[in-house]
Amino acid sequence: MAPTPFILARSRALHEISLGYRAILSHNLFDNKPDKPPQMNLQNLQAQLNQLERKRQQLEKRIKDRASRQYAALPKKVGLKNIDDLIIQLLPYGSSGLRSRLNQNGATPGTTGKRRGRPPRKSRGTRYTADIKAAVKRAVEAGGKTVAEISREFGPSVFSIKDWKKQWGLTRSRKKK
Repeated sequence: MAPTPFILARSRALHEISLGYRAILSHNLFDNKPDKPPQMNLQNLQAQLNQLERKRQQLEKRIKDRASRQYAALPKKVGLKNIDDLIIQLLPYGSSGLRSRLNQNGATPGTTGKRRGRPPRKSRGTRYTADIKAAVKRAVEAGGKTVAEISREFGPSVFSIKDWKKQWGLTRSRKKK
């Protein structure tokens, strides 16, 4: 026979009363002695802080180790031998600034020498040596090549060469219509 709701409610109430009675006895409420909170002095607090700091350091080390293992496993997941091959494969998908930094001879990200923070108002651009400028001037004066061909051969942009031609007086003025 199943217990009725009244019997279930009564047994729950008796159980709660017994729990309350046990709680009263465990706190010694009948003694006239107030419970004292645990003693927290400066040394205890400092010891707890040191323990938490050690735990934080251990967790940081575990995070770094796990990340290192995950990064080291990436090339194998995509069928490459090492991390350098992975970076080379991902380079076309990187930003143009990153690609230019990585494509420079021996340069690594962060060693470009550019100033940090807000960019200057006017870009200073690439500085070319007097030897390169002289070679470009000789090629322009010799003729036979377009500015684009000279640019590909010596490195400066087409616009830089056009500006130099104006400085050197090697441009003709346009006829007015």
